[in-house]
Amino acid sequence: GGGGDELDVATGRPLADRGRPVAGEVVLDPVEAQAARVGEPDLLHEDERRGAVPAGPFAEILDPKHSLVFVDVPHDGHKSLCEPEARWAAAIAAEAARCGVPREDLGIISPFRAQCNRIRHLLGPRRGLSAATVERYQGQEREVIVVSMTSSEPRYVARLAPFLFDPRRGNVAVSRARTKAIVLGSRKALLAAAGAADEDAPDSDAARGLAVFRRLVLSAHAVSVPLTPPEAGVAVIAVPDGVPGPGEV
Repeated sequence: GGGGDELDVATGRPLADRGRPVAGEVVLDPVEAQAARVGEPDLLHEDERRGAVPAGPFAEILDPKHSLVFVDVPHDGHKSLCEPEARWAAAIAAEAARCGVPREDLGIISPFRAQCNRIRHLLGPRRGLSAATVERYQGQEREVIVVSMTSSEPRYVARLAPFLFDPRRGNVAVSRARTKAIVLGSRKALLAAAGAADEDAPDSDAARGLAVFRRLVLSAHAVSVPLTPPEAGVAVIAVPDGVPGPGEV
């Protein structure tokens, strides 16, 4: 399939434009943008005082002490659809909502429509919880944002490096969060595959974006998790690994 089927084109912009700024957004370093938010009121902290606390691995992921968290989901070989990340994204959002964060203050972002569709399916009928691409969150903010990077197939990630690691898109995604940004991804696969993308072009957009992404990963509070999250009220309907989902190529 062609690239247009793999990437979100909600704005109607051609793929050749995918490394350019999202219209109307101020380009900031996503790490600095989120770090500047430390110390703002935290809904999760307030909910702890009411006795609703995150359980299991969600306790560290949703800990109010960390405004930027990277959740290392150990998968590989995925392109524009990743079932493990989709389950974790849905489970994290469901757990935050269980702990009292208003659903309208939760947002889930992925670069790929197929991944957004899968996360929405896993969330089921939970009104107010949804997933969308970066473009659809332009001009909006949420208390908590979950970003699913999705991809872990080396050649696919290398080919899409200018898109996946575009610092402008990273700024838009991370800066949507008023209180906490949670980035999901296969740390090993993303850094290894993207590293190969800039070996021959250190001054390329991909290389510059990769430098920002590496800084984001290294600056974030790291949480390693198993491939499958514990049950958090998510209606899980299995998609066998390796079987393409909607929009997968």
